[in-house]
Amino acid sequence: MPIQKAKAGPATREDVDQALLGVGRLQLRVDALENEMNARIDELKAEYAPKLESLSGRITGAAERLRLAVQDSRQDLFKRRSKTLQLLFGRVGFRDQRATIRLADGVKTADAVRFLQRSPFPGLVRVKGEVDKQAAAGALARGDVTEDQLKRCGLRVRPGGEDWFYELDRASIQTELEKAG
Repeated sequence: MPIQKAKAGPATREDVDQALLGVGRLQLRVDALENEMNARIDELKAEYAPKLESLSGRITGAAERLRLAVQDSRQDLFKRRSKTLQLLFGRVGFRDQRATIRLADGVKTADAVRFLQRSPFPGLVRVKGEVDKQAAAGALARGDVTEDQLKRCGLRVRPGGEDWFYELDRASIQTELEKAG
């Protein structure tokens, strides 16, 4: 983003320091409000946790009893090879699920990939091609490739440049505000 000219005129170090103090004062107010809000949220979570846990347990039990009842009556409830039953208060049914594959306990992804590549099933390893954006930026900076060449390959170059930033020293600001009263 290009830097815009200030409309207030040139600033001294003291002007910039006072402006940072002003921004910092506002940021500390935001921090205090967020801390207060988070504390209240934590209190509410703690207050409602037992009730929610109890209700969740009851829902899990009721849903399991429903599943068992539907499963026991499956032949009577599901006609004509239907797998879903639409009712007044919702629907129940059965879905085919694929087997899920997970790493065995203690096996790392890299180890499983290595084993599969050496096995009769190397096709079970996914090879994902990605654009190496850092390498492209480095090649552009070194002059190994031009912006036009990258565009022809479907890449867009956003020119770099100088970006303005500020960082607040919250401790110093807090100290200054405490001194000011």
